Amino acid sequence: MQIFKKKSSYFYCIINILDKKEIHGSIYLFFLMFIYMLSEIFILNYILNILNYFSGNKFTLNLIEKIFAKHFLFFFNFETFLLISFAFFFFIKSLFFIYVKKNEIRFLTNLRANISNKLFKGYINMPLIFKMRSSTFDLVKNITNEVDFFIGTIYSFCIIAMEFLTLIGISIFLLTHSFKVSLIAILLFIIAVILFNIINKKKLSNISEQRSFHLEKRMQFIIEGLNSLKDIKLFGTFNETKKNFEFHNNRLSKISYISNYRNSISKPFFELYVVFLIFLFVIYANLNVNNVKNFIPTIGVFLFASYRLIPSLARFVSSLQLVQLNSTSAIKLYNDFKKVENYNSLVMQNKNDYVLNFKKNIEFKNVSFSYKEKSKLDCDLILKNLFLDIKKGERVGITGISGAGKSTFLDLFLGFYDPMIGEINIDNHNILKIKNHWQSIISCVPQEIFIKNDSFLNNISFGNKVEDEKFLKEIVVRVGLEKLLNSMESGLNTLIGDGGYKLSPGQKQRIAIARALYFKPQVIVLDESTSSLDTYNETNIIEEIIASKNNYTVLWVSHKKEIFKKFDKCYELKNGSFVK
Repeated sequence: MQIFKKKSSYFYCIINILDKKEIHGSIYLFFLMFIYMLSEIFILNYILNILNYFSGNKFTLNLIEKIFAKHFLFFFNFETFLLISFAFFFFIKSLFFIYVKKNEIRFLTNLRANISNKLFKGYINMPLIFKMRSSTFDLVKNITNEVDFFIGTIYSFCIIAMEFLTLIGISIFLLTHSFKVSLIAILLFIIAVILFNIINKKKLSNISEQRSFHLEKRMQFIIEGLNSLKDIKLFGTFNETKKNFEFHNNRLSKISYISNYRNSISKPFFELYVVFLIFLFVIYANLNVNNVKNFIPTIGVFLFASYRLIPSLARFVSSLQLVQLNSTSAIKLYNDFKKVENYNSLVMQNKNDYVLNFKKNIEFKNVSFSYKEKSKLDCDLILKNLFLDIKKGERVGITGISGAGKSTFLDLFLGFYDPMIGEINIDNHNILKIKNHWQSIISCVPQEIFIKNDSFLNNISFGNKVEDEKFLKEIVVRVGLEKLLNSMESGLNTLIGDGGYKLSPGQKQRIAIARALYFKPQVIVLDESTSSLDTYNETNIIEEIIASKNNYTVLWVSHKKEIFKKFDKCYELKNGSFVK
């Protein structure tokens, strides 16, 4: 797998996902790791001096040791000075290590939050067609699991950088102390790391792809299972649903076992390898050194270096494996960030300073649409050659059989989809260039009503602060919710429950209509919005909206032609085109 060259490589993806501030943070973290590596070398050198002294060999104090000795040596004898100064320097090194880890953890936790925030913001800002062409489960997985795996990759790179610097520093120190033996040991270590990595690389790459697939499927069966409890019980599919979830969950458990096991064996592998090298080293010393006593400090340094190198090598190799295991996460996130970036660039190109003040009309000019990315055949078009002119203040009805394309037409009207052919103009301005302004003056009551797990008040105001309580109460009366709320102890502050499970379909529709009216729109769009109401209440709400002093422009979609008797116009959508 290419790491640095190809645009599909995960190192390239990581660099392009991070913003400038995050890259600067990573550079600062790398600098701290470099300083920590120098402190490791300093401590190692100090240990060599202590061993030289206690074995009767001469040694030379370095600059820091000289300064320390100049000010404190007269308080202690030299042996005590060496031990106390070593403890002091080791204490400072440990404090600095804590500081490095604090910065590392803060950087990674902030990065996790920032990446998730940017991804979520990007997804909800994308056009609805992006959602139609994507899997909800995949998008949720990206924001949660894939971001965690991506942060795991960044963390692994931090460990690789820190341990690599430590290994380089200790290796240079050992080379200056005993070049031949150190060079042989280092080359053998490099060979061992390469072999270990080659053995695991292909397997971990396959595991990464499998994990991503099974995570998405597991999330799919969790959400589908919890959202279809009634159907599962009625149609007797409990065992099948449980079986599907357990299959993917168990596969993920096995993948976790394999990856954790492969990571855990690196430390004992290198421990055995170091013991083998030390054994060879001792044999070499016995055969080539005349005075073994003089060689004791060298043996001690190598033993201490080995004690430090073993966990460093283990973490280095484990982190390499985690980078390979999480490689697909960086690529997935990069691809989605690229889509968001491309869309934002398109929005900026179409952006202008025009502020919409809807006065004249809404016009469809030869509009055609398909859900496919490119429509080559006429039969692929859901809507074909639509011409429509709605004047400000008009009440227009759209009817048609199920599947005729009524909801798709509304999504085009609302600016959720862009026409593949033709254009939609608001007061002679293309909707593509004023989409945000257009959507800010519209309220919509969709077929599938979203109910928050919150109070009636927050479901009507949709979380916005209520500035005019009197107006809100008027709306409650107008849509027929007053009797229901009066029967509840907490009134508007009564919690509805997840998905509005405490409410009937008709009550949910009333909340949605109240929500639409609360935002004082200039245009109201209703999609089968009274289908769950009885005829009496349906008639009252239609009369209320038509006779409103607000003079709304109304676009109402329904399969019931009879409700459009008092409307200004009525169009039938048939075979993807309008019949007036």
